[in-house]
Amino acid sequence: MGGIRFDQLDPETQRRILQELREQVEGAPPAEPVPEEPGTAREEEPAPGEPGRGAAGPVSPPQRGMSPFTILIMIGVLIFGVYYACFGQTRDLNDYIHASGGDSVAATAADTVPPELAVSSPQGGIRVEARAPDVWFAGRTEPGAVVMLELEGATRELSVDQQGNFGEYINLLEVLEGALRAKAGSLGLAAVPGNTGQHTVRVTAMDAANNETAKEVGFYFDDPADAVPDDYYRVFPAYYDNTLGDLKRRLDYLMRFVDAPGKYKYDVLDCSESAAMMENFLQNSGFDAWIAVGPTPWVGGKGTHAWVIVKARDGTVAVEPTMWLGSPWRFGWLLDFGKKVGWLMGFQPGVTTDPMYFKYNRLYDNVYEAVRAYGSEQEWDWWNELRRRGAMTCIPSVDGQG
Repeated sequence: MGGIRFDQLDPETQRRILQELREQVEGAPPAEPVPEEPGTAREEEPAPGEPGRGAAGPVSPPQRGMSPFTILIMIGVLIFGVYYACFGQTRDLNDYIHASGGDSVAATAADTVPPELAVSSPQGGIRVEARAPDVWFAGRTEPGAVVMLELEGATRELSVDQQGNFGEYINLLEVLEGALRAKAGSLGLAAVPGNTGQHTVRVTAMDAANNETAKEVGFYFDDPADAVPDDYYRVFPAYYDNTLGDLKRRLDYLMRFVDAPGKYKYDVLDCSESAAMMENFLQNSGFDAWIAVGPTPWVGGKGTHAWVIVKARDGTVAVEPTMWLGSPWRFGWLLDFGKKVGWLMGFQPGVTTDPMYFKYNRLYDNVYEAVRAYGSEQEWDWWNELRRRGAMTCIPSVDGQG
């Protein structure tokens, strides 16, 4: 139910209400006297007849409490003071920024200027070889910026000092191989060789506000891996699906039903070529195989040898690849016959977990990496030797298809 406003009352009622409020306010009890502190002089009582003193002089009006109107004014002043203390200065600052054509938020996020970037090394048009892939990248950028190098989708971050200078040797072959390995995985291939020819390195500087500046440096890459046949690796199922039992069956098939590509001959068809052949056969059969190079396992670590490391779902073993080659000695046919008998009897000669076979110096994920590391295909080119002999140019897989 709505009430009646004061201004809607008749004048007589308004005067009566105001009179009652005035009497209530004037009739408020006087304030309590303040107790005197010790040692304070007491004010003398006024003598009779003196103004303001005694019964004969005028009497001071009684002390009254603050009126409600005064209390409301004080509360309003207090609220205004608190509001101004909290928001008044910020509002004034914002008014000043707006009057200057700016904005308080935009003033802190207005960095849209790309960082400076100067690449002093290398100069465009350089030639990079697989055996000397380290290239000096140097330059200057804005202090605090991040400098990234990108090649064929692979990235590498460069170190930047407090003055914005950077300088670092980058192995372009290593970066390129990482990019090719990622590309191979997306295609379901064992590896994809790099292309001899022109490549582009993109150098990018990014500041704290994500502004970027980019420079491009072109170089010519001389890739010896282009000598590897195009169909060297094929598409196959995921790695590690096979077991060590599957490995035995594949090697048994190879030893018993596939003629050796030739007799062992140093620097023509020796451990490195046979290791590349064995890696190719196992890789195309669905195993993850590496070419290993290290000290010769059976002569106390003297000399250098190459063999294959194979990973299956239930273990990792080493495979001696020269067991497949014909023996070069006069009565080597006896040794070759003994190897076949050993496989028939289930002895698996050449498959081992001997710790000496795991003390290799380097593992090559595929033949491309091995060729690039040696700067030429001559150490691994079993396919050329077989072609010269008029033999097969591709090792058959487990189903007998080349």
